Amino acid sequence: MTAKPHCSVQLSNRVYMPKQAEPSAPAMPVAIILLENFSMMAFSAALDALVTANLVSSRPLYNVRTFGRQSKLVRSDLGIDIAVDEQLEGLEPTLYRAIIVCGGYRVSLAADTVLKKKLQAAARNKPVFGGIWNGAYHLINAGVLGNQRFTLHPDNRESLKERFPSANVVRAPYVIDEGFMSCAGPHSALPMMLQFIRREHGRECVQAVEDVLNRDRLDEEQDMFIASVTSRPGLPPSLKTVLEIMENNIEDPVSLDELVGYASVSRRVLERAFMKHLGTSPSRFYQELRLTKARQLVMQSDEEMANIAVACGFSSLSHFRHCYRAYFGVPPGQARKERNLIYTS
Repeated sequence: MTAKPHCSVQLSNRVYMPKQAEPSAPAMPVAIILLENFSMMAFSAALDALVTANLVSSRPLYNVRTFGRQSKLVRSDLGIDIAVDEQLEGLEPTLYRAIIVCGGYRVSLAADTVLKKKLQAAARNKPVFGGIWNGAYHLINAGVLGNQRFTLHPDNRESLKERFPSANVVRAPYVIDEGFMSCAGPHSALPMMLQFIRREHGRECVQAVEDVLNRDRLDEEQDMFIASVTSRPGLPPSLKTVLEIMENNIEDPVSLDELVGYASVSRRVLERAFMKHLGTSPSRFYQELRLTKARQLVMQSDEEMANIAVACGFSSLSHFRHCYRAYFGVPPGQARKERNLIYTS
C-alpha cells in the first residue's frame, strides 16, 4: 500500500499521537475477569493493547481492573500466579462499560453461579461483553449474548453446540458484533482489541498502538521507518542517499548544503524530490526524524532531557522543548510525567 505523500514522517510519529483537541471524557472502565488457568498470552495481548492506547493518547482512554473468581491470585496456564485487583464478588456490574472474560485451554467450563449473576446484572446496563479463548462460553451460559454472533477456541465449539444448540457460534479468529466481541485464542486477542479500540477512538489511535507493539528496540524502529521510505518505488537514488545520511547523523545534523553535495544534485532538485515523494521539505523531514528519536527516548528511557536534546541534534534544551511541544502538543517533561502515571496506575 502506497502512503499518501502529505503524510511524510507523520506516519512514524503517530507512534505517539500529537495532542488533539478532544473532550476530557473519563477513561472507559474495563473489567477483565481471569478464570483459573487462563491464557497468559491472550490476556497479555488484550491488556497490552489497552495500556498502549493510554500511552499514545494525550489522555487515559481505558481504566482496566482485573478480577479473580475465588482469590486475588489467579493461576495462569503457565503455572504463574497473577495478582488481580479484586475478587469477582467485589465487581460492581454497573460501573463497567466493558466486561471481558478471559479463558484458556485448561479453563473449566462448569457453570459458575457467581459469574453468571454478575454478567446478568451487568447486562442491564448494556456494556460491551468480551470473551477470550473460551470466555464466550460463560457469556452464553449467562444468557447475555442472545442471538449475537461469537467465536471461541475450536476445541470448545462442539461441546458448546451440544449444550447450546441455538448459539450463533461462527468459525472465525475473532468477531465483533453489536455490543459483543470474542476471539478464539491468543493470536486473535490483539487484533480483536485493536478493532475494539478503533471503534471507540478511530484509525489513528490504532495505528499508533500498532506502531508501538510492532517494534522491539529504539534503533530498530528508526531503521524500519527509513527502510519503509527508501523502499518506495520510484524514489530517486539521490533522495535515498540523503535519507540514509540523515538517519546516520541524528546527533550531529548535516547541513542542507552538505546534503546537496552528497546527493550530487542542486538544492532546488533535492527540495523538489522531497516535496514530490515525501510531501515536505528536507529540513522539516530531518527535524521530524530527530523529534521521533527524541520522543522514543523521552517515553522509553529515563535519560535527562538535556542529554536527549544533545543526542537528537538540538542546539539547546530550550530549543528542543519548543520544537517538541510545537510538534507533539505537549512539553517533553510533561509527556514523561504522563507516561509514569500510566505505568504506576
